[in-house]
Amino acid sequence: MTNEPPAASSTASDSPSDTSGSLREHLLERLERRCCTTWSALSAARHYRTYELAPTPVEIGTQLLEVPALLTALRDEPDTTPAAQDTGS
Repeated sequence: MTNEPPAASSTASDSPSDTSGSLREHLLERLERRCCTTWSALSAARHYRTYELAPTPVEIGTQLLEVPALLTALRDEPDTTPAAQDTGS
């Protein structure tokens, strides 16, 4: 019996292209969460109820500053919707 470590097996998930794909998916999910959070916060700021505390100007300002960054990120992201893939966009 030897003390050698087992040989590392090569799997498809270890390939560089798969790693970049999963990283891309992670970044897209993160971008989606940022969009949802920003939309939700700005919507709540506009439609708050009288029994709720109104958002502070700093909270609204923070969310408004996020909008241009999100628009830039979305503009730089290629369209991966099925309709765009069908037309070759």
